[in-house]
Amino acid sequence: MERDLKGARHLQDFANGRITYADLPGGQGYLRISGFCGYAGEDAAYATELAELDRALDGPQP
Repeated sequence: MERDLKGARHLQDFANGRITYADLPGGQGYLRISGFCGYAGEDAAYATELAELDRALDGPQP
């Protein structure tokens, strides 16, 4: 991953590392979704997974 995001700023991981956001040079953003499950851990219930995904997609709250 370091190679893909060389020079990226504000690198942030969410949802147990399954979602990554970074600011790239040139003012572009980068969103990586590396999986569609496992957001809250390996054996988490569906409702827990969904809540973690919602939290990650809502982003930081002021």
